Amino acid sequence: MTIKEIEDLLTRYEEGTTNRREEHLLREFFLGPEVPPHLQEYRAFFRFARAESREKPSSGLGMKISARLHESLSVQVTSKRRRLVYTFSIAASILLLAGLIFTFRTSLFRASQPYGTITDPQLAYTEASNALLLVSGNLNRGLARMNRMRYLDQGIRQARLLSQYDKYQPISINPDGPEK
Repeated sequence: MTIKEIEDLLTRYEEGTTNRREEHLLREFFLGPEVPPHLQEYRAFFRFARAESREKPSSGLGMKISARLHESLSVQVTSKRRRLVYTFSIAASILLLAGLIFTFRTSLFRASQPYGTITDPQLAYTEASNALLLVSGNLNRGLARMNRMRYLDQGIRQARLLSQYDKYQPISINPDGPEK
């Protein structure tokens, strides 16, 4: 291979667009004896890559590190979920506490004023009568609307009776009889 082809392959290798065969050609070239001086820095890189690819992880430290990495990844996923649940539970607790404080605070201010205590019996009777008249008027208005629904319900019942009546009638195609 020419130096120009090697430089083009190196450019493509750095961009990540080479295939396995081209990478193998680069590796053989840089591990060979004839490397130009301006490409010597790549020779050290390919020697290091070959040495690392031949080296297998020992059962000791390498296996422990890879096991720790897998454990820490699974722990991080669950810890993120726990952190999210923990954050939401704190937010819900704060909202609940704020709601309770607001409720009790407003009820404490109201407790200082007497509500629903009328000392004059005539005034109490008048207020109760007005309240019951208001409820009665609204109730009568609602009952009037329900009466309209009663008429609709009666109409539906009569329609059902008519549909059952047709079910029991004999079918006659020609009631006058056959024509002669």
